[in-house]
Amino acid sequence: MTAFSPAPAAFDPSRDSWPEAWADAAAVQRAGPLLAALQDGAWPPGGWQGRWVAQTTSTSTVLMQAPWPDPQGTAPAARLLVADSQSDGRGRRGRTWRSAPGDGLMVSLDVPLQREDLSGLSLAVGLALWQALQGLLPPAAARRLALKWPNDLAVRPPRGETLPGGRLADKLGGILIEASRFQGQRRCVIGFGLNLRSQPQAQNDPVRYASGHAALDDLAPPASAEVWLQRLLPPLAQALARFDAAGWAPLRSIYAQADLLQGQEVGQVDEAGVWRLLGVAQGVDDSGALLLQGPDGPLRQISGEMSVRPRPA
Repeated sequence: MTAFSPAPAAFDPSRDSWPEAWADAAAVQRAGPLLAALQDGAWPPGGWQGRWVAQTTSTSTVLMQAPWPDPQGTAPAARLLVADSQSDGRGRRGRTWRSAPGDGLMVSLDVPLQREDLSGLSLAVGLALWQALQGLLPPAAARRLALKWPNDLAVRPPRGETLPGGRLADKLGGILIEASRFQGQRRCVIGFGLNLRSQPQAQNDPVRYASGHAALDDLAPPASAEVWLQRLLPPLAQALARFDAAGWAPLRSIYAQADLLQGQEVGQVDEAGVWRLLGVAQGVDDSGALLLQGPDGPLRQISGEMSVRPRPA
């Protein structure tokens, strides 16, 4: 695939109205190859609109707050926003995620979903990316790729090696789901980020990189952001269509193949910074909740309510 990188434009939602930014020629042009790849599918019925900007605060915040440029459509299009860098990206529990140009893939999709029950959606998005990467990475690297409940992609160390602090894997990326309604229709903004470039300083900065750092460049021959997104977005759109039709339950058995925490003692860090054991992870249920065998019996944790991590060595 050919990289396509004309000069991008910056979009500041505090300064620019959405229709003006949406009409920016450079942002339109740069998103063209991604939209062409997405338009090959039949979902959603309204098709796709998209832009690729040089910088923004948060791709998800922009899509959540910006009005629709064409509110007359009977089948609203899905919207795609990609940024080279963002100054106020958001993760779970209000964490801020900043990124410099070229460091990662920063993407948000605003999609119309008919399904009312969105349980397991973040797991379905992670699983779609995991499955796509299985076919894109060299076999040895693909075997190291895992999913860490509730919303992370992670990379295990090579066989025979261990990671600092007893962690099981380094973080490759994360997912954030936000739901809203537009003209009575359920819509979801799905934000995901994947580390693209290696960060050698990560091993010397355990505070900033508490979950470790893995990058696509560590796993496969270097490629541009454009090439990676042309490969990842179409299978993700197909997975969203399947989720809209059937939900999470049919995907549960596939998730088990990628589950990083299966069989591991897991717990949470309390407000005092003390780690406490919750139980042994036993996979997820048909709603995407984490199942645990706790000291006093079975437990069920709902996605997004707490941070679950392997027990430190």
